[in-house]
Amino acid sequence: MTQIKLNEKLGTYYFVYDAGKDQLTGKRKQIRRSGFKNVTDAKRALKKVMLDAENNDVKSKTIGNVSFQEFASAWLENKKISIQYNTYANTVQNFRNNVYPYIGDILLKNINHDILQEYINELSNKVTVNGNVISSATVERVWKYVKEVLHKAAKKKAFDINELEDLYLPKVTKKINVWGKDDVKKFLSAHETNRILSRHYIGMAITVMTGMRMGEVLGLRWKDISFDKKTITINQTLVLTSGESTYQLVQRTKTSSSKATIAIPSKLIDMLNDHKRVIENDKILCGKMYTNNDLVVCTKYGTPLNPVNFRKLFSNLIKKLELPKIRFHDLRHTHATYLISEGVSPKLVQERLRHSDIKTTLGTYSHVLPQMHIDAIDKFDEMI
Repeated sequence: MTQIKLNEKLGTYYFVYDAGKDQLTGKRKQIRRSGFKNVTDAKRALKKVMLDAENNDVKSKTIGNVSFQEFASAWLENKKISIQYNTYANTVQNFRNNVYPYIGDILLKNINHDILQEYINELSNKVTVNGNVISSATVERVWKYVKEVLHKAAKKKAFDINELEDLYLPKVTKKINVWGKDDVKKFLSAHETNRILSRHYIGMAITVMTGMRMGEVLGLRWKDISFDKKTITINQTLVLTSGESTYQLVQRTKTSSSKATIAIPSKLIDMLNDHKRVIENDKILCGKMYTNNDLVVCTKYGTPLNPVNFRKLFSNLIKKLELPKIRFHDLRHTHATYLISEGVSPKLVQERLRHSDIKTTLGTYSHVLPQMHIDAIDKFDEMI
């Protein structure tokens, strides 16, 4: 029962009325009124608040009468705290471009199997700004989020979960561009033979030889490297925090499995030693202008390197080296593909890449597995 209390400092009365939980956000609604000269006035105001709240509950929308966009927006805002900002920003953009224009205005209670299948079909035929049909991988990724929102709505009794059964999605064809062995050798040998290398070449080489993500490379510190044990421990990453091109070093990684210690080859140890001399020289030349963040890959002043600039440097470098054009993230794929093609167990590759589920590893690099089967049979033939 709501109590009317006296504010002893002001000599006036106030109350806080608990109006229950908001059906959309799940947050508790509390209505506060204050400044009453006597208890009678406070009781009169409380009675009106209670009556208005009751009428609003009757008149207001139930969860089922909320549009998909309204419900999904609240879901995204609540989910924001548990994911990195760049993941949140990309997801919001995906909803704006690939979800809301199709089913955003439809009430949750009206969403059914036919509407969802029609949405999937329309999205699968969408032509992007580049003139290409949207990839099946993008459709799969977007649908994963839509399904998560609908599962949340089903828990609130606003959507029939059975409507998700027997829906057809386009077959996912993940095309991965990777370098071959000769390309990798050419890139790594450039360290010794080429004088046009960027000072940030080391970051690219780290990913080729470890499979580390860009944010992990740009957040790597010298104290995270054991030159004696030949390992790198991932403790920090550079992430997008808010707005555009605003990045921050954080003491966390993409998933709990992302924090790991990775064995590195002797060649990388040698390259890191050479690069460390470059960093030490920067400290001398910049003097007090140098900010010592202990970063391996950074600007000449020691500050974090903007990922956008890093990507441009990578693209320019491989063009100069006349290597096949790939994205920076494809260096991670190149690392994994090479290991699997050399017979390394997919389970070990999963641990090295720090995928939370081996299904991700097998699904991403399935193009290498057929050759592994052939090699295995050849070995069996040799044995018998």
